Amino acid sequence: MGAEGDSKWIGTTEAAALLRHHRVSARIIDFP
Repeated sequence: MGAEGDSKWIGTTEAAALLRHHRVSARIIDFP
């Protein structure tokens, strides 16, 4: 149970970091 919760937390943090990275990349690509 505890390990599963930790994995969920790591996955959420990783997803947030990935989303932020993609958002920044998209912003850079969007620039003329």
